[in-house]
Amino acid sequence: MAVKNRLKEAKIYPVILSGGSGSRLWPLSRQKSPKQFIPLIDDKNLLQNTCLRFSNKSMFHSPLIVCNEAHRFQVAESLRGIGVENAKIILEPCARNTAPAIALAALAVLESNPDGIMLVLPSDHYIQDNLELMSIFKGLNVSDHELYTFGVKPKAPEVGYGYIEIGEKKNNFSYYIKRFIEKPELEAARKYITEDGFYWNSGIFLFKAKAYLDAIRKYKPKIYEICSCEFSKKQQDLDFIRIPKESFSQCEDISVDYAVMEKAENVQVIPLLKTSWSDVGSWKALFELGEKDQNGNITKGDVYQVDSKNCYFRTHSRMLSAVGVKDLVIVETADAILVADAKKAQDIKLIVNKLKKDNRQEHIRHKRHYGPWGYSDQLVKGEKFIINKLYFKVGAKSSLQMHHHRSEYFTVLSGAAKVIIEGEEHLLSEGMSINITPLKKHQVFAIGVLPLEMLEIQSGNYISEDDTIRF
Repeated sequence: MAVKNRLKEAKIYPVILSGGSGSRLWPLSRQKSPKQFIPLIDDKNLLQNTCLRFSNKSMFHSPLIVCNEAHRFQVAESLRGIGVENAKIILEPCARNTAPAIALAALAVLESNPDGIMLVLPSDHYIQDNLELMSIFKGLNVSDHELYTFGVKPKAPEVGYGYIEIGEKKNNFSYYIKRFIEKPELEAARKYITEDGFYWNSGIFLFKAKAYLDAIRKYKPKIYEICSCEFSKKQQDLDFIRIPKESFSQCEDISVDYAVMEKAENVQVIPLLKTSWSDVGSWKALFELGEKDQNGNITKGDVYQVDSKNCYFRTHSRMLSAVGVKDLVIVETADAILVADAKKAQDIKLIVNKLKKDNRQEHIRHKRHYGPWGYSDQLVKGEKFIINKLYFKVGAKSSLQMHHHRSEYFTVLSGAAKVIIEGEEHLLSEGMSINITPLKKHQVFAIGVLPLEMLEIQSGNYISEDDTIRF
C-alpha cells in the first residue's frame, strides 16, 4: 500500500527553478540578468517574492534553487537580501530545460529525506497571495506515486499559456486530466474561457521526490541515468552545489510537461479558483499587474508625460518624456531604448533574435555586472580601454587574479581598500590610485566600515573576460 503524507504533518521543500533567457522583457531583462532578478512589481525582485511566499518555517524547509552557473551570484545576493539562510543552490552546468533540472532537485531532496515532498515553482511568476495554496497544503494527502500540477482559472483568452482540460473528480482538491493543450489560437482560447473545465497550466507542481524520480526513470531513463550519475559527483563550492558538465550536457533538452506530466497515468490537476496568477511573460502582462493613473498609464522612474493614455513608461538612467502617445510600451536602460505597440508586446523576442543574428551584445548583458563582492558599472568602452565604476560591499574581496594582456588602474572614490600585488600590500584611501601591470597576481579587499567605490581603467590590446585567470 502506498504511504501517504498529509502536508500539514510534513514540511515541504520549495524547489525554485531560476532559469530563463531574458528575452520577453527586453531590454530590462537580459540573458545574463533575466526577469527574476529585477524588481518589476514592488521593491523586491520576483525570485525574492517567490521565496518569501513559501517561507513559513512551520510548513516549509529552506528553499532549493536550481539555476544557471552564470546567475549564481545574483541568486545568492537575492537570498541574502531577504535574510534566507541554509538554502541549497544547485548550479546547472548548461541549460537543459525543466525535466533534468527537477531531477537534480529531486535527488537533492531524496538525499535529505526519503519521503521528501517537493513544491516546484518557477522563480519569475506573480501570485498575489497564497491563501488558497496554503489551504490545499493543509488538507491534501500525497502518496509515493501521485504527481500533481496546478491549474489557474482563466480570466482572459490568453494565447501565450498552455491549458489543461480536467476530467473526472478524484478528491476534494484534484481532478484527473483529460488532456494538455499547447498554446492555442485566439479562437480556441476564447472558447476555453466560456466553458467549464479548462485551466491555464501554471507550471507549479507537487509530488514526492521519489515519485518524480520513478516517473523520469520510466519515461526518460537516459535523463535519470545522467542526472543520477552527475549528482553523485557533485562538489560544494561556497554556497553552491556544482554539477559536472561532461555527461549533463548530453541530457535531452525537454520540459517536465513533455517528459513526464503528459505521459504519466498518475497525474492529477488541482484547480486554483481564487488565486491571482501571472507568468509575467510580456510587457502586456506586466502592464496588467501595475497600478495605473487616471489616464491608464504606468510610470516608473524619471518620467514626464503629457496627454498620453494606456502607456507603460519605465526609465533607469535618464529622464523620459512623452507627449500625446497611446497604447505604447517605452522602456529605457543605459544602453537600449524600446518603443513598442502594446498589442505587439509578445513580438519583442523578434528584436532579440535579430540582435543575436547580428552578433550584438545588448541581449546578453547590461552594463552592470554582478560578482560575489558587489557589482561594476561600465561607464565608457573604447577600442583599447574600458572604464568601470566598482562597488564593493563592506568586508568584500575580489578573487586573486591575473591578466595576460591588460593593465588595470584603480582610483578610490570612497571607502578604503587593501590591494595586494604579488604578495605586497598597498593601503588606499579616498583619492589614492594604483596601477597593476599584466602578469601580476592581485586582489582587492574592501576594508573599513563603509562600502568601497573605485574607478577602474582597463587598458591594452586585448580586453576580455577570458583574459582573467583566477587562482
